[in-house]
Amino acid sequence: MPVGYTLRFKTRVGREQDFQQFLLHMIEVVKANDAGCLHYELYRSVDEPQRFSFFEQWASEDDLKAHAAKPHFKEFAKMREMLEEGPEVIKHAGQSNVRASPEGTPSPA
Repeated sequence: MPVGYTLRFKTRVGREQDFQQFLLHMIEVVKANDAGCLHYELYRSVDEPQRFSFFEQWASEDDLKAHAAKPHFKEFAKMREMLEEGPEVIKHAGQSNVRASPEGTPSPA
């Protein structure tokens, strides 16, 4: 079963571009080297440029564990010096587990 995470960050003032470039590079590395990576995406707030969200989805828990064991995974520790807040980590099913009800309000799938 797919597994996913959403991570939320707030960078230190002036470190937004460094953080963005670092993660864009890591996205390329992961997509080229880690089997089972279904999505690895970075989003930046248009209202608060210091805020970022990162979405990752893996084909299985085993693929995620293999990713965490790769040498390049240790590079993620470098981003901590760029952060003011975070990461806030939200684990979720790899597929959407919320559907709109007939009334249009979200409800568990």
